[in-house]
Formats: sequence, C-alpha cells, structure tokens
Amino acid sequence: MLQHKATELPGAWRFRLGDADWTPVTVPHSWNALDAVHPGPAHYRRGVGIYATELATPADGRTFLRFGAASQKAIVTWNGTEISRHLGGYLPFTV
Repeated sequence: MLQHKATELPGAWRFRLGDADWTPVTVPHSWNALDAVHPGPAHYRRGVGIYATELATPADGRTFLRFGAASQKAIVTWNGTEISRHLGGYLPFTV
C-alpha cells in the first residue's frame, strides 16, 4: 500500500469574504460562527470566503495537503492554479 505524509494546515492564515480586505485568522476558523449569536441581516454573512497561507515545498517536490474540514464546498488552488475541489460539509479531505 502506498503511504504518504500529509501536511497539516493549522496556524496563521489570511481570510477575506468576497473582495474585503485580508484579515489574519488562526485555523480552524469559522467565519460565520456569530450568525446564531447576533441574528439579523446585518450579521448574516454569506458569500465566498477565501483563506490563504504560504508553505514550503519539500525537497522531493511532492506535497499532500490535509484539510480538517470545509463547510459546503472547497476549491483548492496552488499558486493561482486550481488543483482540487471538495464537496461535502464538515468532512476532512486530502489533496
């Protein structure tokens, strides 16, 4: 059986909702967690949430990324190129 080591991705990231400015966050992170605490349209945030971070490529050039979970849909890009999609709420996945 082929084994590979996946890179865990917790820690310091940047986040933005749509075209808003980047905000530093620590993952795991839930950008709409306050919806239930502060009901009403002013706090009901929806849209495309974008997370970004930087990581070093290992010497052999092979990288597997392990995501602990994503809400409904995740599109994973590497240097601006889409490399994977994941559908399914709150499930871990590896790219």
